[in-house]
Parts: sequence; C-alpha cells; structure tokens
Amino acid sequence: MSVVQVRRRAIETERQTRFQEMAERRRQRASEFELRQQEKEKERVEAARAKERDREERLAALNKQQKAHIEELQKKIQLKVSDVICVVYIVARNVLKSLKTVT
Repeated sequence: MSVVQVRRRAIETERQTRFQEMAERRRQRASEFELRQQEKEKERVEAARAKERDREERLAALNKQQKAHIEELQKKIQLKVSDVICVVYIVARNVLKSLKTVT
C-alpha cells in the first residue's frame, strides 16, 4: 500500500468518525427536543386541569352562595307573610269587636 493510499484511508476514517459524531449529536439534540416537548405538553395539560378544577370550585362556591341567598330570601318572605297574616288577623278581630259593640 502506498503512502497516498494510507493517507486517503486515514482521511476517510476521520471523515466517517466526524460524520458519526455529528449524527450522534443530531440524534441527541432531537431526543432532548422531544423530551422538552413532552414536558411542555405535560405542563400544559396539568395547567389546563388546574384551571378546570379552579373553575369548578368557583362555580360550586357560587352555587352554594346562591342557594344560601335564596334560602335567606325565602325566610324573609315567610316572615313577611306571617306578619301580614298577623296584621290581617288583628284587623279582622278588631272589626269583629267593633261590629259586636255596634249591634
């Protein structure tokens, strides 16, 4: 084998080595990129879940508050109705008394 052939073979070996190293670095970067993308997707999904949980909790709290307000209003209405019934009863009793005294 001539010196030129040996030199060519050495250069070709170096070129192949560099090519393989570049290919490995490219695979490594692609793998790291894929992992980062998966992590971002996980974070996005978790953030969406947390947002949905918060929305559900707020909605439940609003529903509870609304129910309590309705119950309070119903109690107030019931008290007003009771007051009106009492007033009507008193007025009716007084009318009956005055009718008895007139006759």
